[in-house]
Amino acid sequence: MDRICVGIFAKFPEAGRVKTRLAPLLGFEDCARLAEFLLLSTLDRLSADAPFTAHADLILWTDGGSEQAWKALLRRSKFNHECVQRMPQIQGHLGMRMHHATQQQLSLGVCSVLIGPDAIALQASEILHLADASLQSRVAFIPAEDGGYVAVACRDLIPTLFSEDIPWGTSTVAKITQRRLLLERVQAVWLSKQPDLDEPEDYKRAMDEGLLPQHWKEMYAP
Repeated sequence: MDRICVGIFAKFPEAGRVKTRLAPLLGFEDCARLAEFLLLSTLDRLSADAPFTAHADLILWTDGGSEQAWKALLRRSKFNHECVQRMPQIQGHLGMRMHHATQQQLSLGVCSVLIGPDAIALQASEILHLADASLQSRVAFIPAEDGGYVAVACRDLIPTLFSEDIPWGTSTVAKITQRRLLLERVQAVWLSKQPDLDEPEDYKRAMDEGLLPQHWKEMYAP
């Protein structure tokens, strides 16, 4: 129970269902391939970090895809599959799914962290730092440059974080979340902003700054 539990939210990378805002730039097939790369590289990056694995357990919260399809996809990565538990997301809006995952993870460790594979700059050491920062309050965030957040660490369950009427997927998520926590006298910790990868401009920037390898399409090819 002294360990932290880190959950990664991911949809099965099916063309037309993932990263669709990038379709005008990449097309639906390459959007799916990019989603594959982002997920598998995140799992590889975290599982290869010894200080991280010494303190954290990984859960992959999946949406869509059959058991066989997920196994085939994950076999293309380098990480030790025995170190990662896969669990299905429940049905409902994003806040409801995050609430359920946080509740489950707090039953397994002292701190629950949720991240998404779109956080292309997020490192294992920063997740550990985020978990430590949550000791100062009940919750800590790494905000996204687009107005959302790329990671949240909770020491206990705070239902207001996951409300249905938070406009999930918009540029006001972090601002509204912060306001609601303050109304409940929760002084959340907000760390430095990080990029994520949702829009064509994000993709171009990631390529220019080396956050996305030039040969990403080949790295996890079947």
